[in-house]
Amino acid sequence: MRPSTSTNVALATLLAVLGVDAHMIMNTPVPYNLNGQAPLLQTSPLGPDFAFPGQGLSRVVEMNKYAAGGAPIEVQFTGSAMHKGGSCQFSVAPGTTPPSDPKAWKVITSIIGGCPGETDGEGNLQTIGQDPEGRPTAQQCTSFEEKECLKTFKIPVPKELASGSYTFAWTWFNTVGNREMYMNMAPIEVSGGASEAAGQSYLNSLPSIFVANIKGNPVSTCTTSPGVLGFPEPGSVGMVLQPPTAGSSGSCPAPAAAPSFEQDIRAMQDGGAAPAPPSGGSDNGNDGGEKGDYGGNEETASTAPPATTDVPSGVYINPTTPTTLATVVKDPETAAPPAATPVPAPNAGYGGGLQGTKVACATDGELICIGAQQFGICNFGYALPQDLAAGTACANGQIAKRSAMDS
Repeated sequence: MRPSTSTNVALATLLAVLGVDAHMIMNTPVPYNLNGQAPLLQTSPLGPDFAFPGQGLSRVVEMNKYAAGGAPIEVQFTGSAMHKGGSCQFSVAPGTTPPSDPKAWKVITSIIGGCPGETDGEGNLQTIGQDPEGRPTAQQCTSFEEKECLKTFKIPVPKELASGSYTFAWTWFNTVGNREMYMNMAPIEVSGGASEAAGQSYLNSLPSIFVANIKGNPVSTCTTSPGVLGFPEPGSVGMVLQPPTAGSSGSCPAPAAAPSFEQDIRAMQDGGAAPAPPSGGSDNGNDGGEKGDYGGNEETASTAPPATTDVPSGVYINPTTPTTLATVVKDPETAAPPAATPVPAPNAGYGGGLQGTKVACATDGELICIGAQQFGICNFGYALPQDLAAGTACANGQIAKRSAMDS
């Protein structure tokens, strides 16, 4: 049984505190609204409640500093619902007021497949903990070759960029599950770059970001299909970790050819030298970076710890900040067959609210009652037991105040 509208509001509040159904956020470079005053950055895809660009957020938590042509931007993630990875683009727009025109976002790197990680499983990663705001997360990879974990990506800072402030964006199109687009943004400051005129000329030469799958937004005019997405305009810098799936473009423009990059950045992910950037622009970098070499010390000091029935989606709040939560709905993920027996789960540092086993279930996205004191959300054939909030009870797939249940 699906929960009622009033139950959804109560459930959204519970999920906010307990951290169920974590999709993904970029946690490094430090994004807008990562912590502090509400509203906070959510793990949700773009849509009616989370506007393009980047959920409509622009409060600077920390300015991330880099040198043009210097050390790469190291991108890390928080979350566990990875949807079997996907394809990502990294783009910039001048200034720290994010533009609403997709054409203003210029792609500096595209990654085909394997972003933000790779898995041989059903699609999502095991949740092992949560960040200070209650967003669940998975294991971080210790090497780029690893699977079943969240990768760290090294994104070159083009030496052709002019010095100044920019908004850096990560956009993600997941491989399996609902057709969605995710977008997180972070403020960056670039030093040692090209002249303003040369920098603008360089930006004008770059492709704009790919936009799709945003319900109710006119900037999104097409819908992708499941599979690894190939971008129609990936740019000249990037890498292919998994080949695009035939037909994954859906109703969107398809790539003219198999993806290939003039500057393939795969080698630099393992600590090797990056390919030389195109000629032109400034040669300035940070200490330790030769011309055309993206090595050296990173200047930022920030570090980081991954069809159509509506179901609740996770919304996260700073527990110390009062916030009004709206119910956010999304389509269900592709269901996996239920297992016959509970599966042990590792002690993930959740405290007493998270128990040690998963419970088999039948329908993805369905709320199930687990005894009288716990509930779970079915996710790929399993539900993770969560303690009910004080004064609430679960019965017949619904959560409500005990007084309402008893009446």
